[in-house]
Amino acid sequence: MLHEPIRQLLASPAFPRTVSLLLALLALLEGAQIARAFSSAALPVTASAASGPESATAKRIDLDAIRQARLFGAAGTQAAQTEPKPAASQRRSRLDIRLLGVVKAQQGTDSVAILAESGRQRAYTTGERLKGNSGAELVEITANRILLDVSGERQFIELEKMK
Repeated sequence: MLHEPIRQLLASPAFPRTVSLLLALLALLEGAQIARAFSSAALPVTASAASGPESATAKRIDLDAIRQARLFGAAGTQAAQTEPKPAASQRRSRLDIRLLGVVKAQQGTDSVAILAESGRQRAYTTGERLKGNSGAELVEITANRILLDVSGERQFIELEKMK
């Protein structure tokens, strides 16, 4: 059982207001910590070339440093590569499955295909069996199509074109 002073405190009409004030204060402190973490993020910056009273303290993002970091790979290296044509042993799938998107990774096993089947969207990686009634296995994911193994037959589905 609770002691009488604690029971009186909980029954006090000011208690909910006090708790709300304390929670708001905690939220404000957390927000300040998050803002401080983002403001101290390591972005390459250089002093601004602008003249004026703020020029000594003004900073701008160094876009050349970001370009040289090649965050998204080198320009033109993968875009120039052409997608392989389906082999003669592969045919376009007649399954009621649509390829909505692809996240192509450097290593094929890390790639993800987003499929719509049976009215639901799901993400799959290579080697997974599709959840629908087809029982197909996702064999390969390329930049614009997937290859399925449907009862021993290789079938492909191409990425839907933008309308």
